Formats: sequence, C-alpha cells, structure tokens
Amino acid sequence: MTNSTGSLWAKLALASALAIGGCSLPHASLRQDATAGDGAACGDGSARCGTSCIAVTSDPMNCGGCGVRCPSAGPGQEASCVNGSCVATCMPGRQDCDNNAANGCEVTTATDPMNCGSCGRSCGGMGGTATCVGGSCSIACMPGRGNCDMDDSNGCETDVNTAAGHCGRCGNVCPSGPNSAAVCNAGMCAITCNMGFADCDGMASNGCETQLGTATACANCGSMCTGSTPICNSSMVCVNGCGTGEMRCGGTCANLSNSVTNCGMCGRVCSFPNAAASCSMGTCRLGACNAGFGNCDGNDANGCETPLGTSSAHCGRCNNRCNLANSMSACMGGSCVITSCNAGFGNCDGMNATGCEVDHSSTATACRDCATRCGAGNNATATCVMSACGLACTTGFGNCDMNNLNGCEMSVANNPQHCGACNNACSPAQRCNGASCQACPMGALRCPVSGNTCVNVQTDPMNCGSCGNACSEPTPSCVAGVCASGCMAPQMRCGGACVNTQTSNMHCGACGTTCSSGASCNAGACTCAGGRALCGPMTARICCAVGERCNAGGSCELIPDSGVDTGVDTGVDTGVDTGADTGNDTGNDTGSDT
Repeated sequence: MTNSTGSLWAKLALASALAIGGCSLPHASLRQDATAGDGAACGDGSARCGTSCIAVTSDPMNCGGCGVRCPSAGPGQEASCVNGSCVATCMPGRQDCDNNAANGCEVTTATDPMNCGSCGRSCGGMGGTATCVGGSCSIACMPGRGNCDMDDSNGCETDVNTAAGHCGRCGNVCPSGPNSAAVCNAGMCAITCNMGFADCDGMASNGCETQLGTATACANCGSMCTGSTPICNSSMVCVNGCGTGEMRCGGTCANLSNSVTNCGMCGRVCSFPNAAASCSMGTCRLGACNAGFGNCDGNDANGCETPLGTSSAHCGRCNNRCNLANSMSACMGGSCVITSCNAGFGNCDGMNATGCEVDHSSTATACRDCATRCGAGNNATATCVMSACGLACTTGFGNCDMNNLNGCEMSVANNPQHCGACNNACSPAQRCNGASCQACPMGALRCPVSGNTCVNVQTDPMNCGSCGNACSEPTPSCVAGVCASGCMAPQMRCGGACVNTQTSNMHCGACGTTCSSGASCNAGACTCAGGRALCGPMTARICCAVGERCNAGGSCELIPDSGVDTGVDTGVDTGVDTGADTGNDTGNDTGSDT
C-alpha cells in the first residue's frame, strides 16, 4: 500500500472514530481530490478517481479510496464495499452456516432441506417427504396426511382421514347439524347423533332430526310401537304402560330426571350449539364440545360458541391468543400462524411458534435479512449494528486496514505504529508496552524505528548518537553518542588497525598521511634528513633530491644558478658547455683545473 493510500485509511479511521464519538469531519477528508474533471464538485462520499467521481463508500473497486480494490471473496461469497470498508457477503441463496471463513458460504439455502432459506431451518419430514425449493420448505405429504398448520418444521402433522376440521384435505371442516356432532371417516364427513336422537332421513344437513324413545321411533328409526296403547318406555322398549319412576309424555315413557328429550318435564329437549347434551336430576347439562369448538365464555346456555379453528383469541383451545413475537398473526386451522413480521424482524427458523424471532438490526447471523450472515475473520467476532455487519476485535488486535475480509489483522498490544489502537503511533523516544506508549530511558531511542526495543544511543556502537548509525571499527565503541576508535593512546584507529600516528610512515599525524621517498615520521610529522626539502601534498609527503626545492605547486624542482661564483670548485666537470658568459668575474681562481 502506498503512503497516500495509507494516509487515506488513516483519515477514514479518524473519521469513523470521530463519528462514533458524536463528531464529524467534512466529507472532503474522504477524498483525494473531490472535484471532477469538468471542475464540478463530487457528491458526498465520492472522490475523483481519474476524471470521474467514484462513490468510494460503496465501490468495491475503489473502496475507501481510489484504486483500493476489495480482495476476492471465498466460495459462495461476493466482496462488497460498505461505508468505505471491504466486507464479504453471501451470494443470494448461499450462507455460511458453519461459521468457517475458510470455506466461505458453503450452504445453498435455496435447496438444502436442513438449512432451507436460512441456517438451521430444517424442513420437517413427518408424514411426508421434505424438500427445499427456492429457500422455502415444501412438504410432499403421504396419502392421508396434511400440513394443515402450515408449519413445515413438524411436517404433515394432520391425519386427514379422521380430523373433522381437516377432513379429506386441510381446511375442510365437517359441518354438524342439530343434535349431532361432526366426524370424519376415511376422509369423508359424517355425523354422530347425540344420545336420544337419530338421523332417520339420511340428510346430514339437518343433523339428527328424529327423537328416539317415541312410539314412532322407539329404539331406532324403524322401531314403531303398535297396539291399543303404544308406549315407548325409558329403556326404549315398546310397552303397554309406563314403569316405576317413568311418566307418560305423549307416546313415550320418560324418566324426567335423565331424559334428554323430556328433562324435568315432558317436551323439554336438552340441546346446545356445537355440543352434546345430557340430563341430570331433571336439569340439562352441557356435554362435550364438538370438534373444532369450545365453550370459551363459560356460558353453558350458548353451548360451544367459539370456532377454535379461526379465532385469534381462542386458537386451537380456549384462551390461546395468537400473539406471536414481533409479528402480525392469525388463527388458521386451529394454529397460530405469522401473516407478516414487524419491520426489522424476521422468521429465520421458519417456525410459527417462535414468531419473528430474529432482530435483523443486531443479529450477526442474520444481519439485515435472514440470508446475511456476518463473517468474523481472524482475531475478531462478527457484529451487526443497525443492520450493518462489522467486527469486534479480540483484545490486543485491530482492523487497521479497514478490510473486514481479513478480520483484525494487526496486533496493537506491542506495536509502536498501532499502539493500543490503529494508527496510534508512539514517538521515536517511546516503545509500546501493554497497548500503551511508554517513554524509553534517558538517552535511549526506539531502534529500529519499526521495532519496539529501546536502545541507549549514547553507548550502543550499532546505534551511536542515532538509530542505525553503526560504528565501523573492528572493536567499535560509542561514547556519549560519538563513535570512538577503541585504540590505546597514542594509537589511533586507521582502517582496520590501531597505529601510532607519531611514528607511522603510512599514517603520520593523521590517518592516511604518508611519508615516502626519504621522508620519515617523527613526532607525528614527516621530516627529511640532510637538509633535503619536504614536498608533496599534505597527505603524501616526500623528500626532494639534493639541489632541488619544493615549488608552490608542491612538486620538487632544480634550484636555479644565482650567477655568483662561490669560489668553490667541486672538482666535477659535467662536460656541458652552456655557451653563456655571464660577464661576471669574481676575481678568485682556485688554481685547480678539473
């Protein structure tokens, strides 16, 4: 990452931190150059990338800054940019149900019957074969079974061969007529008559219209009492007179204490809506409610007045109010079902009983909708805040590159560049210890700058005076921040050896100053014997020959003839006649001819 990009991440991190604290920065802090090529300003959350304004808060090719491309996501995932940070989201119909980032979104929730539509939502198979189509459970019920409560988790729970409320098929409620109760036999609706009544015309619509125990229908529909005094007694037997405890009511002998057709008095028939009736001690009593009905108001007079199959206040049983969590609900087939979830909630387990159990604004496994499972990455826990996926870093780590895909990649416990928090850099005279910047001891700096160790630059020969300034002696030492040779006086370190610059012809007085061509080093200075002239540059001294001198350019040259006869004959004839007569005669003749 370039420095400019790193600077942008730093700005984004600062902007996020201030926003969390209730502060805000100008949108320009998110842009490298928020002006388009035509001079027009880019919109909020945009930056000029080349000649175009790019939404760096949402563009995965320029996420948080120009050219910052979100890395490739895992299997079944797609990378996206949310608020300038790279995040991985599952593709439609895929979810990460094992919470393993390595295999991405491994489950196809569109077809997996164990994770249908969302993780952990199993399509129940009781009484049928479960399949998952388009993320919704589908139950193929076996013959005689039905999924009448529309709850896929319990499969085909209803026996439609015997259920009067779902006879032959779901929702087909068998009707009951007067003096009867509805029943379902082999998937066909029928009625059973209340005690003392019979369905003699074979029409279920008018119930059990015939009262038994009469002279015209004594024991059953074809039992007619004949004779001069035709009477049907309380045992439903034709007799000529009534027995003890019985009273003649028309052509019937009735025990008024228990006869449902003559209860307490002749002609008083015990009958209650949607219920069986009985007579006890001459008083009509409410019997068992017909299937699908209940006496929910406790008033026997109106019988079993409540249809339990459709009443939201008494669904399936009395006082079972449909009030499923976080939803609008209704009663269908005696079961409470969800008709719609409240805003921000979802029915991710597919079960009506739990309602819309998931809060999409704060649930990391179903953030924003049932299909969005937030990934955690390394050293982090997935979070969901206001329906947006995020990370909660493990203590000692930070998401410093603002890329959710690789989790909290940076250690901030002992990192001087990110000490305790991303981009919280310690000064060069501090180190990071336990997530806080702590001062190095006096005279020490953090060396190298990228490391986390305090070094005494006053004495460390590898960091003498400053980080990285290594003393290059074979036996280097650092004294008060200055490299020292380490040689014993009067020696000095020259190259790789300690030398006496007072006497060394190779290092006379200073390293590199040589004495040659007859010159020798004495007391740290090159000297010449026999009065010969010392010459040459200051770093390479030589002795001139006899008769030579050192000119201003530092070179030896012959000493010129001054024209004065010294009166001394050397006795040497050079054999060279210069042909020049100076015209000066000193008047002295030595008397010697060479």
